[in-house]
This record gives sequence, structure tokens and C-alpha cells, in this order.
Amino acid sequence: EGMTYFILIQSPDTAYGGDVGLTITEFEVAENDVCSGSIVLSPNNNDTIVVSTSESFPDVNSVCSYNYYPNAPGTWYQMEGNGKAISISSCSSLTKVPTAISVMSGSCDALSCVSEGIPDYNCQATMASSVVFLTEEGMTYFILIQSPDTGYGGDVGLTITEFEVAENDACSGSIVLSPSNNDTIVVSTAESL
Repeated sequence: EGMTYFILIQSPDTAYGGDVGLTITEFEVAENDVCSGSIVLSPNNNDTIVVSTSESFPDVNSVCSYNYYPNAPGTWYQMEGNGKAISISSCSSLTKVPTAISVMSGSCDALSCVSEGIPDYNCQATMASSVVFLTEEGMTYFILIQSPDTGYGGDVGLTITEFEVAENDACSGSIVLSPSNNDTIVVSTAESL
């Protein structure tokens, strides 16, 4: 309050200037704009909940690097691990902005990257992202939902699903296959990490 801010307006990619229309809007920053204000989420097993990246600023606290957008607005959520695998997806008709999902553990002052979302190419909504990770019982996980390439936020439909990891998800649980003389064997990568 009482601080004076100076705004520089430029016309990139032109050799000349021109008229510029500005819209200046005040808003209250979302409580979960920072990690310490994260909102608790629970698995909703195929029900979709709507969260929002609106009224948030670009995030600089993510320690995940592949799917992290330092200039994208984002909001923070948390959930407690129960030893099961979790899938978080923004593949929903309720998702109105591109999304990036990062999952971290630790504390807000000392975060460690657990998993980073990837574009969900199986989704009709091309702006969707999904992430899968195995939780530890009692561990708190911090989830950063960002809206890259927008400069503003919007609604995101999230589905958070628990599942048991397949027995053969690790090498130690591998399943023996036998030659079958030109027969096709159907295998699955579902319920794997």
C-alpha cells in the first residue's frame, strides 16, 4: 500500500508504435497461490472436482523442472499418502485452460520433486495433463496445478484416482511368457507406474 509502480509499455516486433488499450483489474489473490496455503484434496475415484488457477501469480517454488512453467499462474493443493498409487488427470470438459501438474513432497520450505505430469494425448481436451505416482503412508504430497501459455488462470477439472499397482510393475514380479505359435498374447500396461 502506498507504493508507486511504473509500467513500461512496448511494441515488440514493430519498427513503430501505436495505440494500446489497457485493462487494469484489481483482484484478491487466491489463498492457495502459495504452498503454505495449499488446499487439501482427497481421491475422488472418477468423480471430477473443479479447481481454479485464477487469481494466482506465476510460481517460483516448484522443484520439478521438466513440466514446470515459471511464468504460469498456479495454485497449490495437498494430499496425504496411504501407500497406494494415485493418478491425477485434468482430462475433463470442465478444464478451460492448458494445465501442467507437478507433485512434490517434503515441506513448503524444502520440496522434493516426486513426479511431473505429461500431456494426456488420450484426452480429447488437448490442454490436459496427467501424473501417476506411488504414495507412502502418512507422507504429505504438494500438488502444483499451473496454466501455462495463458498469462491468466481458469477452471481445471481434476480426477484423482487410487489404484493398486500391478503385480508385474517391477522386474521382481515379472510374468513368464511362453511361445504360442503365432497366437497373439494380450498384455497390459494398466495399473503400472
